[in-house]
Amino acid sequence: MDETSKFHFGVAYDMTPVEDEYRTARIPDSSRYWLSAGYTYEFSPNLQGNVGYTYIFADKAKINEGSAASAAGLLTGEYDAHVNIVSASMVVKF
Repeated sequence: MDETSKFHFGVAYDMTPVEDEYRTARIPDSSRYWLSAGYTYEFSPNLQGNVGYTYIFADKAKINEGSAASAAGLLTGEYDAHVNIVSASMVVKF
């Protein structure tokens, strides 16, 4: 590989601000792990192309909202989330 090509990678942990007791169906947030990779190619000093991919997977989020005695009822369950992000860009310098 020469100086016109570059690979990028990264990992991240994003801790949820929502504690279990406050998790609702509207806010089923949980901690997430990010894995990312990318590639940059410099076609010329003034033009470069970029592609990237990120996979995010989240911890399971349990929901236990409401109560059986309330008119709205009780909502229980579990959320499981995965996200795929693909990106591409061209950079023109002038």
